[in-house]
Order: sequence, then C-alpha cells, then structure tokens
Amino acid sequence: KTGAGLVLSSEWRRSATLKEEAATALRAIGLPPMRGSTSVLEARDDVRVGTPQNPDREGTRFLRWVERRAREISKWLAEHPEVERWILIDDVDVGKADEVRMPDTWRMGRRLVRTAGKEGLTMSDARKAVEKLVPQTPAPSS
Repeated sequence: KTGAGLVLSSEWRRSATLKEEAATALRAIGLPPMRGSTSVLEARDDVRVGTPQNPDREGTRFLRWVERRAREISKWLAEHPEVERWILIDDVDVGKADEVRMPDTWRMGRRLVRTAGKEGLTMSDARKAVEKLVPQTPAPSS
C-alpha cells in the first residue's frame, strides 16, 4: 500500500542468524526483502542522566542506547538520499534521543510508531504507520 522498504535497525542486525530469521519472517507474510540494515556505532560517553554526584546509571544506559540508535538510523538515511519519507517502528521510545541529539541526527519522536513489546506489531500500529507514511490529501470542500 505504501511502497515502503524495510531497514533493520534493531539489535537483531548484529547476528547473521537473527537477520536471516527476520528476513524469513517477512517473506512468510509476503513482504519484500529488507533494503538493508543500519551500521553499529559507539555510544556517546557525554550522554548522561543525573549529576556526577548522583548519576542515574540505568537512565544513562537507556539514553545512550536510544541516542546511538538515532545516529545509526540518521547515518543510513544520509547514505540513502532517495528516501523521501520514513518512520521508525519500535517497542522502545527512541524518541527520547531527541533530547540529546547531535545536529546531524534526525528527530525520531514524531516518526515513531511505538509498539507493545509482548504484542509486537498490531493492525492498529500498522494503520498508524501507514498514516505517517502516506501524505494525507485534504477532503474537497463543497
């Protein structure tokens, strides 16, 4: 319906076996092959939650992780200027990376379709994804 391609940016991209499992699952439901996967970058040490006196280690770990993901996605997009519209489907709030993004990192929040981890992608999520990908034409006025 949208003509969208899929790019793997999850941790599954780190394992050839898991990448193949994802590709097999997509083929099984009739989706086209993946267009690729994002590269793996290093986390930024300057991203922190809390203060030096009272650090939030868990919050820091999470924020570094989503910030890294945002840079990885942004790098892939920069390498593929033919991409006109894109969204991010994830069960993690990668939009939090917008709080500490670098100037060349795309904003993730408004493009995020957040799924429930245990449920995965639902029809409701798929509809939201389509709405974000397909430009809406205004209804004709009478």
